[in-house]
Amino acid sequence: MNDTVVTGVLTLGGVVVGGLLNGGVTYVFARRRDKQTTKAVARLVVRELEEIERQLLGAQAAKHWRALAEWDLARWETYEPQLAAALSDEDWNALRVVYTSVELFENEATFNEPGDPLYPDDLAHAEMTLKVVQDALERLRSVAGEPDDETLETVGSPVYERYLSEAEARWLAAVGEGVEPEDEHDAEREDH
Repeated sequence: MNDTVVTGVLTLGGVVVGGLLNGGVTYVFARRRDKQTTKAVARLVVRELEEIERQLLGAQAAKHWRALAEWDLARWETYEPQLAAALSDEDWNALRVVYTSVELFENEATFNEPGDPLYPDDLAHAEMTLKVVQDALERLRSVAGEPDDETLETVGSPVYERYLSEAEARWLAAVGEGVEPEDEHDAEREDH
């Protein structure tokens, strides 16, 4: 074979292999970036769902509307298209059910004052909404790479409880003496 033909074939082969490698690497990096973006968006929406969960639990305990009509759904409204594209059908449907239920609850809340009682049908709707919020939280925490509640309780609880008990003890001691509780940094600020 002619040296020119061999050189041409090898050059063409190098171009093809290089193009395939470049395409493969680009694809891998794009998938990785998409996963990181989905993880970040899921973490933001998890915080929103946790706030909804807290408010529902508070309203159930108090058995009145409190500030349920004032849920901030900005993260959902902002990132809904990204989540729609990235989540599995099951996870996406779980989120849709949550936000549909929350919107229904918000609409109902507009007809009530914060101090109005939650009637039995309202409590049933709150309970159902709480269940779907908790299900969506579990699913979204998995997407976000965050530990579930059980893991948080077993791993984070002792550290948090120790910190809380120390802070609570300082506060109770100050209140018991009739003194306004001090911030531990107050003395440092006064020195400067």
